[in-house]
Amino acid sequence: MPRLLACGECACTGFHGANRLGSNSLLEGVVVGRRAGAEAARLAAAAGGPPRPVAIEHAVEPEHHHPIDIDDLTRSLRAAAWFGLGVEREAAGLAEVRRRLRRWIGYALDGELDCPRGWELQNMLVLALGVARQAELRTESRGVHYRLDHPERDDARWRVHSRIRLEDLRGL
Repeated sequence: MPRLLACGECACTGFHGANRLGSNSLLEGVVVGRRAGAEAARLAAAAGGPPRPVAIEHAVEPEHHHPIDIDDLTRSLRAAAWFGLGVEREAAGLAEVRRRLRRWIGYALDGELDCPRGWELQNMLVLALGVARQAELRTESRGVHYRLDHPERDDARWRVHSRIRLEDLRGL
């Protein structure tokens, strides 16, 4: 995306290799954050100022939707992620998490979520589905992604960055 800059975990700078210690991430965030901030200021000045926000149209009528217990669904998501997307993963557990997430996403998207906590929950559900899908597809173990059913690294096939788009999650 034009003028979208990243720093920290999502930047994938490779400063510290595969070492993902929290202290390294903080240092990387500070260094890359400063550079990203300076570049953002330069880009904004060159473009005549920051981009204008895009108007969001809301066409969903909330009175037709059911209320959602955000706390309950958040706790369920955390438990499912802990057990199915934790340090040790395997195909059956990943498939089960993905099945639950699809059901919860359908429930949450059809519900009345008109507050920041609800929107955050929707985002967490979609992100968890992306993580589950990528963990399921990556049939190897690498770093903190450890597959009990695929315990070895497979550099020939998987020494690549994984990428998933929102469109890729539809129909999962």
